[in-house]
Amino acid sequence: LEEPQGYPNATLEEAIIGKSLQAIELSSEFTKGWRVRSQYDIENFYRAYRLAKEGKVRFTTDEQGRIYHCLTNLKKNYRKYLSFDGHGGEPMAEVDIKTSNPVMLLKGGFVHPEEKELWATWIHQGVFYEKLTSKNTHRNSAKRYINAVFNGSDGKAREHIAHYFPLTIKGINKSTGLELMKMESSIMNTALIKFKNDFNVVRLHDAILCSPKDAPLVVGYFNYIGLPTNYLKCSLEALIEPLEL
Repeated sequence: LEEPQGYPNATLEEAIIGKSLQAIELSSEFTKGWRVRSQYDIENFYRAYRLAKEGKVRFTTDEQGRIYHCLTNLKKNYRKYLSFDGHGGEPMAEVDIKTSNPVMLLKGGFVHPEEKELWATWIHQGVFYEKLTSKNTHRNSAKRYINAVFNGSDGKAREHIAHYFPLTIKGINKSTGLELMKMESSIMNTALIKFKNDFNVVRLHDAILCSPKDAPLVVGYFNYIGLPTNYLKCSLEALIEPLEL
């Protein structure tokens, strides 16, 4: 590895991520022996690791505020080989917003007041995507179909949503997905700035990467502003409340 560089021309959010990326090490999952057979994936992993440690990450921030960096496109199951707790430390934790797009629609005021309670209840029960697709649809497929509607798709999934939420669906169009991304970015960037002086924190699109020991603080913050995570649900009442950052 070369001597680390800094990010003098980066935005505040990019600089926070860049500093944290330089602190990553290879985790206990890596040191006890990883099972990777693809030469292409191995090269991508080491390239991402070197760029992070050497401070040579090329950041790109799009119009919706999404920040792209060396871990953004790293396959999810490879992130367990990285740690913020030193060489051989615990794999980094990933705190993400559960059912992100439906939650953003709810918190951003896109859901009609008369339909908010049912919308929020299905999110709270963890059945939102399943309720709006055919009975035997796999969850990942259901999620893809429903999220496509929020980006302007006019397929069968839109009909399913219109059946239960006719007032809400009228306001969903091609621009809705872009608004959701902007809202999501605002939430994640606020979290970056909030924790930047406390511990290493890296943002993905709808998730925060940190040490497992610091994950409860991130979870607690999201819970406080009424956002459910893969770690903890928030109350139904908090979920329905508009988002105030």
